[in-house]
Amino acid sequence: MAHQEFHLSFEGYWRDVDINGLPNVSGIYCVYCCTYNNEKKNLSIRELIYIGEAKDLNDRISKHEKWEDWKKRLKGESAFVLVMQLLIVPTEKGAKQQ
Repeated sequence: MAHQEFHLSFEGYWRDVDINGLPNVSGIYCVYCCTYNNEKKNLSIRELIYIGEAKDLNDRISKHEKWEDWKKRLKGESAFVLVMQLLIVPTEKGAKQQ
């Protein structure tokens, strides 16, 4: 039986208005209620509202059935999506891991 390692690679975050720019990769995503400070170039996270996984992050998130529910939770904020690409690496059984 082939063994596999799973690696997560942080790909970035996207505002709700920019979700069509999400990468077409498999991975894990988190949706947050956030306020973006353009002057300081940082986020203030108020609440994690969803964690999911998808084979195609762009397709899944841009058509997600819960977007309207998530928008209702925003209090003058934006929804941000944090994306981590899932990389699957085949390994030999008993091979030394780095």
